[in-house]
Amino acid sequence: MGADIVFKVGSETFAAHRCMLAAQSPVFSAELFGSMKESDREGVVIINDIDAQVFKALLRFMYTDSLPEMEEEAIMCEHLLVAADRYNLRRLKLICEDRLCSYIGIGNVGNILALADQHHCDGLKKACFDFLRSHTPANVMSSVMALDGFDHLSKSYTYAADHGKPPITSPPPPSPLASAIVDDTVTGYHLLIINSYLCTKMMTPNGKALTSSQLTVGGHRWRIRYYPNGDNADSAD
Repeated sequence: MGADIVFKVGSETFAAHRCMLAAQSPVFSAELFGSMKESDREGVVIINDIDAQVFKALLRFMYTDSLPEMEEEAIMCEHLLVAADRYNLRRLKLICEDRLCSYIGIGNVGNILALADQHHCDGLKKACFDFLRSHTPANVMSSVMALDGFDHLSKSYTYAADHGKPPITSPPPPSPLASAIVDDTVTGYHLLIINSYLCTKMMTPNGKALTSSQLTVGGHRWRIRYYPNGDNADSAD
């Protein structure tokens, strides 16, 4: 009721509300209201590069903050992640990342890793590397690298490793991607919780800091200084 925009996706059409979409997606906002406006006089937007079922799930999420039960969920989540990245729907993108982490296997890790690399999904990329390190002995890494999805990654990593250097002569060195997977890289995070935030702002003058308890990262001990009202007059509040 009250729909003022129609999307034609393949052979299907979906009615929607401009304000609802624009409020959640800056890309939709630009396409429907800004200089990138794509709709014609009849309020119809044609989308050619997204599957109708994927777009339907995308709209459902924007209206209900939920996803339907999906057959072949891993494949749907891959397509939804791409669509979420396209429309800058960060929460949906994170949900797809999280679900895909549970579907990583030898048969699809290359494709999922390539997807994570292309769409800047650091958490999903880390999960793929962790899977490869824990499931793939170094002596069979070359066989795994032959799987679908690794071609794009190998070129990407090789370019990053060799950019600005003369061409590599034979015999070629080990793949930088394989080295990145096999290397025992230390990763992790610390969660810092600020309790009674408003009280810290009221009781801590500008330029004064609260100091965290000690934490260890990469073999070094650290403390973090938190300035509730800025560390000097120019950065107050």
